[in-house]
Amino acid sequence: MAAVWQGDWEHAIEQARAALDALSGGAEIRRYQALWHYLTASWGVIAARQHPTRRQSWLQVGTRHFADARAAATDTRWLAELCTDAEHLLAAQPGQRTETPSDTLDGLAIAQIAASPLREDARQFATLTRTVEDGLAQSEAPAYEQALNALWQLAGATKALKRTSAAAEPDSVWMFDQVMWLGWEAKTGTDPDKEIPAGDVREAASHLTYASHESGQPVPAGSVTLYVTHQQRMHHAAVKVASAGLYLVTPEQVSQVAERLITAWQTIRTQTRGQDLQQAGATIEAALRMHRVLPSQWLEELLTRRISDG
Repeated sequence: MAAVWQGDWEHAIEQARAALDALSGGAEIRRYQALWHYLTASWGVIAARQHPTRRQSWLQVGTRHFADARAAATDTRWLAELCTDAEHLLAAQPGQRTETPSDTLDGLAIAQIAASPLREDARQFATLTRTVEDGLAQSEAPAYEQALNALWQLAGATKALKRTSAAAEPDSVWMFDQVMWLGWEAKTGTDPDKEIPAGDVREAASHLTYASHESGQPVPAGSVTLYVTHQQRMHHAAVKVASAGLYLVTPEQVSQVAERLITAWQTIRTQTRGQDLQQAGATIEAALRMHRVLPSQWLEELLTRRISDG
């Protein structure tokens, strides 16, 4: 860090690589590896800006370490903003804002909602919201799963994984194109005083892989799965088998997001009547932001407790 303050990027990067060499181990230290790869890549970009004659060599440092940071940060949320590359950063002016995964995800949801027939079809909107509200108010699996498989349309996802009642099938997987997938495992009918078992966690951790196999598409980086239950205690084996991208949420949290989405949609349907897609997009963004239901907003709210952390 002393080298960084002095602008001695070569020495700073040399020392960062030494830190990475010392960080050998398993999954428990991958986030530390991701941090040091991110710092090394960022310093490489800064060095390339300040020393144009060595631009290409510094650019290679940035490109390689950003790629390593992304790989080390797989299934984590704290480095989820890392979607750019060294070339892109170097092309941008210092201080200029670059697009993040959250921007892309929010933009996709806004576009999906703008194009949705639910904006104009009052009967279809009423039927769908009734399914969501009634289903999320119940603990029985069929009704709750049906609600999840309707709610994706209000959230602005591109589609949901088609249900076939096959063995090991996820309760729902929302697909925001190839930007992000959101898996769901609902255990709303369980005894809240009992521990979450390892078997259920292991099954939930496989949902995105299942969706990838069924859809023939790779799981996008940064995709996560939500385990919905009233249970708050986990068996120690459940913690061990949980993937880093599996999060614990309560049915109340899901219901709160759903209620805000429905309220936002009511505003959207009223205020965008007769507007074209471009006009509607600005109105939709404002309504979603006001009710805190842009995907980046409600994901931040739900992704607070990782099961692998206990």
